[in-house]
Amino acid sequence: VEILKPINHQHKSFGPNDQVNIGVIGMGIMGFSNAFWSLQVPGVKLVAVCDLYTGRLERAREKFGKDLFVTKNYKEILDRKDIDAVIVATSDHWHDRISIEAMNKGKHVYCEKPMVHRLEEGADVIATQKKTGKVFIVGSQRVSSIVTHKTKEIFESKTIGDLVMVETWMD
Repeated sequence: VEILKPINHQHKSFGPNDQVNIGVIGMGIMGFSNAFWSLQVPGVKLVAVCDLYTGRLERAREKFGKDLFVTKNYKEILDRKDIDAVIVATSDHWHDRISIEAMNKGKHVYCEKPMVHRLEEGADVIATQKKTGKVFIVGSQRVSSIVTHKTKEIFESKTIGDLVMVETWMD
């Protein structure tokens, strides 16, 4: 098990207008990970989390502070005026619906993959982003990883010769 460690930053002062308040909807493995890494960015503050399981909400308060707003209803997060952006890390079939609702409520969105299950579902998400002008990002950490790009570069350069077999796993 890999232990997540915070990134060391040169700390600078941030004014109230420099702070980005976020909420996380879905506090499973990716929700916790995304919350942790988001908080490594200076000026980001986690103010609310949502999950259906009480234990996850209690754990979020243990990890991120007893004053953290917790709820089992994601709409309570979307209705908050003090939240600038949300991370959608729920079960996959909720990604498009919650992302659309969040952008329509004025929130920027980081949505875990997959964005949608069927291609035709994506049109509404894209249309909502265009209509609202909100930032919408789909998590694709491994696909956009420098390791993936370097692997492709090595393969295409034939440095390793002809590829005969690839064995891989992700955990």
